[in-house]
Formats: sequence, structure tokens, C-alpha cells
Amino acid sequence: MSGNALSETQVFGNRAAQKACECAAKAGVMPGSYEADVLTEYKTIDGWRAGKDKGIRPIELKSKLQAVMAKYVGLERDEESLSHGLVEVRKLRTEVLPLLTVLPIRRFCYEVQEAYEIRGMLDLAEIVILSALERKKPGASLQAGLPQTDKAPYHTSIRLAKGEHKIATIPVTKLRS
Repeated sequence: MSGNALSETQVFGNRAAQKACECAAKAGVMPGSYEADVLTEYKTIDGWRAGKDKGIRPIELKSKLQAVMAKYVGLERDEESLSHGLVEVRKLRTEVLPLLTVLPIRRFCYEVQEAYEIRGMLDLAEIVILSALERKKPGASLQAGLPQTDKAPYHTSIRLAKGEHKIATIPVTKLRS
């Protein structure tokens, strides 16, 4: 990152977190018992350490995801390449992620951290592709065949609901100066 970008992430990240906490408090969302969630994650880690015969290490899965993103979701993209990329990312999630395995050691295992990271990276890759497919005007990427402007600007929002990514568009509200 260059210029002020890094400091902006810190300032606006903090503001976003504070606003999210305020919204959660207003909505009545309060932290509860996470014992079941913690036990589920322990079972997940044990599954990774089970030493599957045809297992794949987290770094290998990361490399596969990077190759898919580079091939289909680069700077120059079109709807066809994005659609192929989405299929490939979903295939990595359903077919390859269950084969994830880490070295069974007693101390902290860096591979466990990488295994968690790759789960998040797969989510993020899918969100990036879905938002690019939803975008109907050029942005930071060079999508062929898109009109230069929309009559009404909008934001694209993607959220995870019941295990699926849901896309919504939100009109841009201009602030008064």
C-alpha cells in the first residue's frame, strides 16, 4: 500500500468496527455461549490432523486458489472467465477443502492457522467473483463490453446467509456539503 492507504485502513477499520458494535447493540445481538461453536472447531482441527491418505496441505490449496484467481479473475476479465472462476472456486471448496490435512504435532501448528486462512480465502474469492459478475459498469478491472456509466450509481452488498452468498444493491446516497 502506498501513501495514506495503510493509515486509512486503521482509521476507517476502527470506525467501521465501532459502528458495527453500535448496530449489533441496537438490534439486540448480544454475545452468548459459544461452547458448541468452539467444540465444532476443535473437531474440525482434529479432522485436519487425521492424516488422510489423499490429503492436501493448506499451502497447496492456497496455490491452487491463487492459480484459479490469476487465470480467471485477473485485471482483464469478462463474464465468461468470471463464471469459469466461480465454478473452479466452488469446486475447490466442495472437492478439495474436505481433503485438507495438517501435520499432527502437539505444539501450535502454523498449518492450522493456514487452514483457517484458506477457508476465509475461498469465501473472499467467491465474494470477489460474485461482485464482479454483478458489476455492470467498469471499475478497477477492465471488463470488456460494459457501458462506461450507470444512470443511478449503487453499491453492491454481498452477505453470507444460511451458507450462501446473497447479493443486494444499495442506492448511493449523496451527502450534503
